[in-house]
Amino acid sequence: MVAVAQDTDRLEAKIDQLADQVAWIADEVAAQRRRRESMEELTEDLMPIATRSLAAIGDELDEADISLEDLKRLLLKVASSASRFEALLDQLESVQELVADVAPMSTDAVASLTARAAEFEEKGYFTFIRQAGGIVDQIVTNYSEEDVAALGDNVVLILDTVKEMTQPDIMGLLRSTATALHEQADQVEQGAEEVPSLFGLLSQMRDPQVRLGMQRALGMLKSISGDTPEGSTPPKEER
Repeated sequence: MVAVAQDTDRLEAKIDQLADQVAWIADEVAAQRRRRESMEELTEDLMPIATRSLAAIGDELDEADISLEDLKRLLLKVASSASRFEALLDQLESVQELVADVAPMSTDAVASLTARAAEFEEKGYFTFIRQAGGIVDQIVTNYSEEDVAALGDNVVLILDTVKEMTQPDIMGLLRSTATALHEQADQVEQGAEEVPSLFGLLSQMRDPQVRLGMQRALGMLKSISGDTPEGSTPPKEER
């Protein structure tokens, strides 16, 4: 009796397991039926659209005078260039990654450049550049090409002259001369300057500064007379 009961229990367990499997199979069949019905409905909905699309494409191809051979050749060319398209896409991805990495740095650079430009504008750099542009425009307007060529030929001499003029002793002499000229001009405007007499001039010769100034002036005149231009004859000494 015990053995019969055990066999009965095993049989019932197998029957229950079989029933579960049959139920699972039924559910799968029902799910497949639903998917098939959905696909059939989708196909029924898309078939008219696809038919009209193919007809429209055919009409466009007929109007464009494109044959099937042309399409075939185009498709073959696209298929043969698939590796190139893939490499191009890889390059585009690399460029996109590079842009993503550089974008924050470029933002900081633009902000720094904007701040620097605002600082230059506040200090007047741009105003100076605009004024310098006006000076260059006047030079271009008033000087010919030959003048510029002559300037280029003598640029070394000009720079040497400017270098000598900027020496401290020369600048001091120019400043003293300019100050004296301004004082003389003020006296002339005020009417305080009188024509000196011959004895007045002779009395000024006793001033060491006057004699030193005359010595420098005579030395400068002698130096200038020594640079005789080409084609000119220096004056003869009087006996």
